[in-house]
Amino acid sequence: MNQGAVKSWARALERACKRLEDLARAVEQAGHDKIAKAIWYDADNLYSEQLKPEIESGSSLEILRLTHNMASRLRLHARLRGLSREGRKLAGDLAKRFEHAASVAQHWYEETGV
Repeated sequence: MNQGAVKSWARALERACKRLEDLARAVEQAGHDKIAKAIWYDADNLYSEQLKPEIESGSSLEILRLTHNMASRLRLHARLRGLSREGRKLAGDLAKRFEHAASVAQHWYEETGV
């Protein structure tokens, strides 16, 4: 992947991580405080402490693992009892974004082997 494509993809991934805050609020309103706390943690730390360093180092395999795991967790969050319709839709949308990010990371890994 060229440098411009990586930067654009990284910005989209950063925006998706920031939208996790909205999901955390919805999950909190549904009464799932422990899950909401974990989502808040991801919203605050996933991009800056885990994904960004991996993007900068070019470690696509670790990015693939992180984004795939987040997409899986978001699919589970979308099924939480009591979660509003908007919350379920947001969780599903974010899961799709992270699945797309994982797909890009997979392609990047196949291209570079790193």
